[in-house]
Amino acid sequence: MKRFTIISEDRPPLRGRLPLRKPLALFVEPTNICNFRCAPCVHGSENTRSDLKPLRHMTMALYGKLISELREWSGPPLKLLRLAMLGEPFINPDFIEMVRLAKEARVAERVDTFSNGSLLSGDVAERLVDVGIDSIRFSIYAVTPDRHLDVTGSRCAIEEIRNNIKRLRDIRDAKGRCAPCIFVKMFDAYGDENNLFYEMYEGIADEIGLEKVHNATNYSGNDLVKMYYGDSVRSERAYNEYAQSLNAHRIACSRPFMSMVINNIGDCLMCTHDPAKGTKIGNCNDSTLQELWSGNAMFEFRRMHLQNHKHENPICAHCDWFKLFPDADNVDGFPVEKLRP
Repeated sequence: MKRFTIISEDRPPLRGRLPLRKPLALFVEPTNICNFRCAPCVHGSENTRSDLKPLRHMTMALYGKLISELREWSGPPLKLLRLAMLGEPFINPDFIEMVRLAKEARVAERVDTFSNGSLLSGDVAERLVDVGIDSIRFSIYAVTPDRHLDVTGSRCAIEEIRNNIKRLRDIRDAKGRCAPCIFVKMFDAYGDENNLFYEMYEGIADEIGLEKVHNATNYSGNDLVKMYYGDSVRSERAYNEYAQSLNAHRIACSRPFMSMVINNIGDCLMCTHDPAKGTKIGNCNDSTLQELWSGNAMFEFRRMHLQNHKHENPICAHCDWFKLFPDADNVDGFPVEKLRP
C-alpha cells in the first residue's frame, strides 16, 4: 500500500536556518465557503462556523496583489503555495485562474490544494491538469453512504466522489502528465472501513493514507474526537493515541517562523486552524507580504512563543497541534535577539 507523504523527511532543521528572509510556505484561502458540514471541521458546528464570517471568495484583485508581491520578493521561490484553508476551493469560480497565475509566475516550487472531491467535474479536472497544479489532497470522510451522510451532512454519493477522482487520474494519464499528484486520506476508522477505503482508491490515487482525529486545535471547546466517533471504543483509542503522540516538552510553535496564512479577506494569520482570527497580525490590503513577514507584529508573535507565553493568545492558549510537529521543526531555544534578519 502506498504511503501517505505529509512532509519532506530530508529537510534541514528549521532552527539552524532562522531567521528566514521569506516564508517557506504561504497558505492562501480562495474561499471560506463549503458545501459539506463535516463533523470535525469548523463548518460542522455553528459555534465555530459563525467565526468564519464573512463567508465569501477572495477577490482576484487581492489575489493578484499577492502574486505580484511574491514575484517581486527577492530570494528563492516559496517551497509551497497552498490554495486552501477553511473552505472548498472549487466553489470559487476563479480557482483555476488562481492556479494558472501562480504557476506562470513561478512563485513556488509546488502549488497544491485540498478538496472534498464533490465538485470535481470533468471540465474542472481537465483544466486543473492543463494549468499544472502540482498536487491535490482529497479528504474522504467515509466509505459507506450512511456514514458519509452522518459525517459530512452531504448527499453527494461516495461513488460520485470516487468517480470524479478516477476521472482526474484518467485525464492526467491520457495527457501523459505526472501532475497533479493525487493524494486521498480518510480519518482512521479503526476497523474494516479502512480496508474498504484502500480498496476503493487503490489504482486511482498515487498515495493513500489514514489521518488521526484529535483535539489539538481546540479553541472552541468542541470535542472533535467525540463529534466524529461518538461515544465508542474508537473515541477512547483516538484519545489515547493522541496523548501518546504529543511531545509534551515542546514550547514554541514553528508555524510563525516558517509560514504565513492569508485568509479570504486578506487577514494575515499565523495558523490555518484559526477561523476566529485570533492570530491576526495585519492585513494584506494595508501592507505587503514582505512587510508583514518582517514587521513588529510578527516579531512579537514569535517572541511570545519562544518565551512560552502562548497562553496570552486566545487561539494558541488552547492548542497542542505544534507538539505533533516533527523534530526538524523544533525552534525551542532560538535566541529572541536573533529573530530579526
